[in-house]
Amino acid sequence: MSRLKKQGTALAMVSSDPVSIFGKPPILSDEDRGAYDALLGRILGAIKPADIFEEIWVREIAYHVWEVLRLQRLKASLLMATAYRGLKELLQAHSASLKVPKCCERWAQNDPAAIEEVNEMLANAGLTMDEVMAVTLANNMDHIERIHRMLIVEERRRDEALAELDRRRAKLAQNLRRVVQNLEPEFQVVEPNSQSEKGAA
Repeated sequence: MSRLKKQGTALAMVSSDPVSIFGKPPILSDEDRGAYDALLGRILGAIKPADIFEEIWVREIAYHVWEVLRLQRLKASLLMATAYRGLKELLQAHSASLKVPKCCERWAQNDPAAIEEVNEMLANAGLTMDEVMAVTLANNMDHIERIHRMLIVEERRRDEALAELDRRRAKLAQNLRRVVQNLEPEFQVVEPNSQSEKGAA
C-alpha cells in the first residue's frame, strides 16, 4: 500500500469514528444529541475540512455555536422559570387581594383556572404579559448581564476560530499559487515557428 493510500485510509478512519479521537459531543444529558449532530453535520458540510486540523477547527466552531444557542435558551428558560415572581410582584402592586400569591403559584403550574384568573386580574389592572416579563427581566438583570457577557465571549471565540481557518486556507492558497508560478516557466508551451512550419510544408 502506498504512503498516499495509507494517509487516505487514516483520514477515512477519523471521519468514520470521530468519537475515539474527539470524545463525546459537548452536550448536557438533557440536550438533544440528534440536534447537535445535525448542527455539526451542516457546519462540516458547509466548510468541508480538508484535513484533521481543519476538522478540529470546525468542531471548535460547532462547539461555540452550540454554546451560544444553549445560553440563549437558558436565558429564556430563566425568565420563564421566574415569571411567576414578576407576576406576583406586579399584581400585588395593583391589587389588595390576598389570593394573589397562591394564584400565581398555581399559574406557574399551568393550572387552567389560575391562568384564566390571572388574565382577568391583568386585564382589570390594564396590564399584559409584557409588563410581567419586564418586571421579571428587571429582577434577573444581574443574571441576564452575566449570560450576555458569556454570549459575547462564545461569539468571539467562534469568530476567532473561523478567522483562523480563513487565515490557514489563505496561506495554503498563497503557497499553492507560489508553487504554480515557479513551475510555470518550466512547462511553457513553445509555439512552433511559423517560418519553420512553412519550410516543413
